[in-house]
Amino acid sequence: MRRAGVLLLLSLTLAGSLWAVRGDDAPGPGGGGLAETAVATETPAASPTATPSPAPPVVDPSPPPAATPPGDGPLAAIVERGLRRDSQGKVTEAFGFDAASARGILYPVNKSRALPPGYTPTDLVSPDTFGLEGIQPVRSIIGPDLAEMNRASEYALVVASGYRSYDYQRSVFESEVLAKVRAGMGRAEAEARANAESAQAGHSEHQLGTTIDFNLIEESFAGTPAGRWLAANSWRYGFVMSYTPKATERSGYVFEPWHFRWVGRPLARLLHEQDYLESEIPLSDYLEAIWAALED
Repeated sequence: MRRAGVLLLLSLTLAGSLWAVRGDDAPGPGGGGLAETAVATETPAASPTATPSPAPPVVDPSPPPAATPPGDGPLAAIVERGLRRDSQGKVTEAFGFDAASARGILYPVNKSRALPPGYTPTDLVSPDTFGLEGIQPVRSIIGPDLAEMNRASEYALVVASGYRSYDYQRSVFESEVLAKVRAGMGRAEAEARANAESAQAGHSEHQLGTTIDFNLIEESFAGTPAGRWLAANSWRYGFVMSYTPKATERSGYVFEPWHFRWVGRPLARLLHEQDYLESEIPLSDYLEAIWAALED
């Protein structure tokens, strides 16, 4: 997301349009919609768990070939290391999550798979619950790892952006388009450019509530002490940079050194061992391979 989106994000948030804190509900058209349940208890470092929860419905269950992970066989073999199967070969656990929870937490949100407008997590809490500044909420399930990462960092971590509803993301994307139109682009070109810098509604990982934009939503964040620390150490706490510099062609998004998704420590460790940050394979491809195993 670029500067126009940041300005809209701040103005809408400060206006209180994003969410209202309610114990049994969260923002969205009609309140709630499809919900995902999760526990707020501390997640074990080696084996994160969550209460079984329904997976987000797949708007497009059969992504086009371009979204299929390259070398599906090798990727399938890599992710198999984190899977447990029963005697019939069905996946019962994926990277420390039971199969039902994995379908939600590790859901591959990308340009081919979208969350429905009413999808809203039920365990959204303020980031200050875990000692971080920020206005937008995050899921409580990521809290223990987020708090530990914040304590371990020598640099202040701020939640510049957390959970975003479907409607909120639609406003963010439209603001990106309009900013480019005002700069002289035609509408079609503006939408194409915006689509590489900001997700369309339903296609944003922020709607999951497990994704955070930290500190500074600019590419220059990569060169700051906090940005360098996160890139080198976030995997230790279950967070992964979703849009890395060498995977832009496959992910469809520009390099976003501020954007981290929580996937749990076992998967984050595996990606680190695969030299993920220097790879041309994006996070989404790994998640697609895991999803394929879960649906097999």
